[in-house]
Amino acid sequence: MRSGQQGAFGPTSPGGIRALPGETREGTLRPPHAPVKNKARGDGEGYRVFRVRVNRKTRRALRELYWRIVNKDPTLPKNILLYFDSWEEMDKNARELRRRAGKRTPPKRRPPYYLKIKFVLNGKRLHGSDNAPVIFDFDRGELRIPCAGIRVPLKPSLLEALQEELSLTPKPEFIVQLRYNGKLRIIARRTPEPWWLYREESDDFGVVRLQPPIRVVGVDLNSVYGLTIVIFDITDGNRVRVPKSPMRWQPPNDSLFLRMAAVAQKIAQGLPPTPPRDATEEERQLWQWALERVKELEKKAGALTTERADRLYRLLRRSARIARQVWAQEVFNELRQLVREADGRAVIAIDAPNPESLKYSDLQKTYLRVAKLVRNLCAYEGALYRKVRASGRVCPLCEQYCEEVAHRYYRCLKCSIIFDRDYAGAFNAGLKVLPPTLAEELRKWLKAHPRALAPNFNNPQPQAAANRGNPPNHGSPPGPTSRDTRPDSTSGGRSRGPARAMRV
Repeated sequence: MRSGQQGAFGPTSPGGIRALPGETREGTLRPPHAPVKNKARGDGEGYRVFRVRVNRKTRRALRELYWRIVNKDPTLPKNILLYFDSWEEMDKNARELRRRAGKRTPPKRRPPYYLKIKFVLNGKRLHGSDNAPVIFDFDRGELRIPCAGIRVPLKPSLLEALQEELSLTPKPEFIVQLRYNGKLRIIARRTPEPWWLYREESDDFGVVRLQPPIRVVGVDLNSVYGLTIVIFDITDGNRVRVPKSPMRWQPPNDSLFLRMAAVAQKIAQGLPPTPPRDATEEERQLWQWALERVKELEKKAGALTTERADRLYRLLRRSARIARQVWAQEVFNELRQLVREADGRAVIAIDAPNPESLKYSDLQKTYLRVAKLVRNLCAYEGALYRKVRASGRVCPLCEQYCEEVAHRYYRCLKCSIIFDRDYAGAFNAGLKVLPPTLAEELRKWLKAHPRALAPNFNNPQPQAAANRGNPPNHGSPPGPTSRDTRPDSTSGGRSRGPARAMRV
């Protein structure tokens, strides 16, 4: 890697994107006595990835450009070969790891290559390096690679998103990722100054000190009932204000898709499509519904041979995976909006379930992905990330365990209040991160507004109508819901699974 390269960052390592060796831009290399970044609180570098959709013709041209770069085509300009040494090192490491694993063939997927990017607005450079081989033109709404004659028209949503990113202070650093199969990604890296760190003149490390105005976002993550978010602001006068009502995000109900995939897998393996021997009565009924759906697809698409059944299995598994990814991304976007409304002065306290409790569960990757995205969001937006353990059975006012009076509703005999377990868990997560004085102000507000802990206790929403015609599930507790996540909904692409499977 040559010295003197500024304003870019390069290839990814197994732990994430890192700065290239020899980077000289301020903030990339840590001074000898600088405080160590703490990933557990969201301190450090955060990343955001934007996908650039291209058509087949452009994708072939990008694949050709990739192989020209890795083969060091002498007709290419020098600025496009800036990160070739780093790519060569990554490729060498990938081959060495495959050799140690006992594989004789080279890896099929070659490492991605990285290119500098320049943003142009009104005919002038807005951000980036002048000698960048990739040009992002806001005037024409396109991405250009002049040395290869490639022009990619961009969607208005991508243009608006990147204009918003360029309005941030400090501005992110951008780089383009070109993969071996012709896919393009724009990666933004940002390292805001932590506003919560208080440093003495003789102290280089600093301590966490929360001072108003701040926004606290309490998140309770339940493996069955989904994710509950409560938001409250603490102003300069230590006054508590709730700008939005609590939100509940129920995970996608993809149980039927997964059972249909299991039925198709057995048919592909030449086995009878019967449920497991240790299946419960509820699982047997769900398996029977899945078998009937598969038979309906077989009548429309023709007989299910082993090849078609294997294709149907992969399509259904992919539909369920996409639904979970879309659900996690919706939660991620909502949290980003909440943090930006507070100008980055926010604390996200999340009560995530123990990974051991989700072992061998279909939701294991979903919830772990949400926690990982939230930590990266805090690092990118400059918010403070806290992972806490908060119980929903504890009264937020007196911190005593209470007795259950209804399904997921508890009563505190000392404070004479009734609270929802999920809302109480989210408020308790927020109370864990506040100093004692600010936590007391929040408890005073809850005493004056006890309905915030159980908004729908007297008028619970019936779940029978919501689940009619769908496989049995645990349902969601009463309360406001920000998104409809039933299987017949169009959100998340869950209802498109069978439609894709019919084309096998």
